[in-house]
Parts: sequence; C-alpha cells; structure tokens
Amino acid sequence: MMKDTTIILTKLRELMQLVRVRDISCISAYIVPSDDAHQSEYQCQHDERRAFISGFDGSAGTAVITRNSALLWTDGRYYQQAEKQLDSNWILMKDGLTTTPSLGVWLAENLPSGSAVGVDPRLFSFRLWKPIENELNSSDCQLIPIENNLIDEIWGENQPPQTFNSIKTLKLEYAGVTVAKKWDLVRKTMQEKNADALIVSALDEIAWFLNMRGSDIDFNPVFFAYMIITRDQLLAFVDSEKLPTDFSSHQSENDVQIKVLPYSSIGLEISRIVSTKGTKIWISPTSSYYLTALIPKSQRLQEVTPICLLKSIKNDVEVKGFVNSHVRDGIALCQYFAWLENQLDHGEKIDEISGADKLESFRRTKDKYVGLSFPTISSSGPNGSIIHYHPTSETKRNITLNDIYLCDSGAQYLT
Repeated sequence: MMKDTTIILTKLRELMQLVRVRDISCISAYIVPSDDAHQSEYQCQHDERRAFISGFDGSAGTAVITRNSALLWTDGRYYQQAEKQLDSNWILMKDGLTTTPSLGVWLAENLPSGSAVGVDPRLFSFRLWKPIENELNSSDCQLIPIENNLIDEIWGENQPPQTFNSIKTLKLEYAGVTVAKKWDLVRKTMQEKNADALIVSALDEIAWFLNMRGSDIDFNPVFFAYMIITRDQLLAFVDSEKLPTDFSSHQSENDVQIKVLPYSSIGLEISRIVSTKGTKIWISPTSSYYLTALIPKSQRLQEVTPICLLKSIKNDVEVKGFVNSHVRDGIALCQYFAWLENQLDHGEKIDEISGADKLESFRRTKDKYVGLSFPTISSSGPNGSIIHYHPTSETKRNITLNDIYLCDSGAQYLT
C-alpha cells in the first residue's frame, strides 16, 4: 500500500532549516538509514524510521531528503516492492546498478558547495560514515552528527515505544559453555592485541556471550544492551527491570559477576575509560559512529570483535542442537507439504496466508520450538518473483496446482 508522505516530508524540511550544530545554521540534506543504534539487521517498530518517512518497509534501504528531493537507495531484492510503495515524492535509486551513483557521490554532485548533511550518529556505523564523509569533503561539503533524531520529532507520540521485554537466561545444557570460559578466551585475544577494554554493541554478540536471550526485536532472540569487557570486569548496560528473576543464580552458574549499568550510560562510561591516558579500546568498525567518535583515534583498535569470531565456531552442544533442530524442522516441512498436496488434490482452497499459518502450526508441535526465524515467505505464481514477499490480506493469492509455489521459511529451537 502506498503512503502519502507529502506532509511529513514538509515537516522534516522545516526541521532541517532549524538545525543548529557547531557553526551550522541549517542542513541541506538529511540521511535516514535503516539501522538502529546497534546496527541490527532487523529493527523493532520503534526504530523503523526509514519506513515511516518513505512508506517503503523493506528490510534494506537508505533515504535521503534534501530541500527539493527525496530519494531512496535499495538493492535488487526490493526494486519491485519500492516501486509499489513509494509515492510521487520519491525517486528510487536502484543500488547495485552501474548507472546508479552511491549515496555519497550523489550528494557531493548535487549539493551546493559548503552544504551540510545531517544524520543521527547512533544509526550510522563508522564503516559507512567515513566514505560518505570523504566524498562530501571532496566537494567542500560536510557530514555532521545530529543527536536529536529529526524523524522522532516528527513521529512524536505516534511512534511505537521502545520494546522493553524481559530477558531470559540460557541454561548450560543449551549454551554448552559458561560465560567465564568465553571471557577467558576473549581476554586472551585482548592481551594479544594489548587492548584494555572491548566495546560490544552488536546484540547477537551480547546475547551469545552472556548466555541470555531476549525478544526486543521480532524473530530475533536479542535484547537491547551494550557491553564493555575489561580484563577484570564485565559491564552490561541494560535496564535492570528487564533482567531475569534468576539473574543472580545465572551469574553463579556461569562463574562470573556482571556489573549492571543503565543502558543510556554507555557513552559516559566510554568517556571515563578513555580519560585514562594510554588506554587502548577495541571497537568493531561496524559499531556506530557515535560510540567510535568517543574514542580518540590514537586509543582506538578497530577490528572485528573476538566475540564475533568465537561465536562462529560452534561447540559440541551447539552442533548437536543444530542437527536436532534441523531434524524437527524438516519433519514439520514434510508434514506441511504432504498436507498441502492432499488439500489441493481434494479441491480445498488454501491461500498464501492460511498455508503459512498451517506450516507454523506444525512447527509449534515440535519439542523445544521457540518461534519463527522471519515472517514466512509464502508466495504463489507472480508473487514468487517479489523477493522477501510477505502475504497480506490485499496481496494474498490462492495456492493452486497450476502455479509455482515458493515457500521460504525458518524456525528457532532451544536446541
């Protein structure tokens, strides 16, 4: 469904004229990325700012709003979807085509010299920030951080609240390795790199390291938190009200003590650590520009975190869990396709939504089932050509014996 974005774009452009940062009296363009403050692949509804401003709700894309134009960059998976969802205010920039300039190049070529481009530094990784900054600087323009998010100001009270779901502990029978053991491995790597502190902002890395799981983002077993690891302290930045009731025993079972600090205090703690002369701080280049900029370049070690690498090497318990989960899920899929074939052979009407619901019902009967990995892509006929298609009451088609049926789905299990 197409959303009329005329009014909200007008409001955004009005706010752009009121920006006062450093010696900047206004900005000529504002970038709205897909990311949240943790650069997550998926976002909770509170963080779907790009979808709000543009009407395009695919999982990947970046919006740019200037005084006279509104553009959306997205890749080939979403060309069809974007063409259907963007209204006449927007220009679709087909990322990946040789004829499509990058976001930074387009801004550098189309903005007047001396222009300022704003973006929320929490929502932009350092890795993305630097090339755009360099491209703008080459045209005597600049990229500036605007910490008060302009989309949030427009969205106001209609913006969904930040999710605040309870965290659950993951028992060792499922995790396989204690937090203390993981900490030992991380400390060893930190010592090899002469790093005094490791900043962790990726939610999957935090959940894996702490043997805890959450549900702050749909279909993702993560919770909003930051973490700082030193050689003698584990600091978790998370709202304490979300902690599980067995958090104390969880620490004992994992042979660690975790110091809990407010989620919003991560910046203050990084600044405190930085104030110690000669401290070297490890942070991933995929972390936000906001967090990275708090660390002077001379004290910064920018590499993939050791947690990211350790997490990719599965222990024996995790390997066994993968095998068992695939067996259970394979059975559910066999049950579904057998049921579907039987229903269609008997002339029953099954549409894309009722089919997906039936598949989930088979999965729910399986031991250790937690939930879906993503909304089931249940697509019949021409809908199968829309990558990451999700059926709605307006778009659903019947599944028939005469059309190709594409079913892309996944599930999560404890083990």
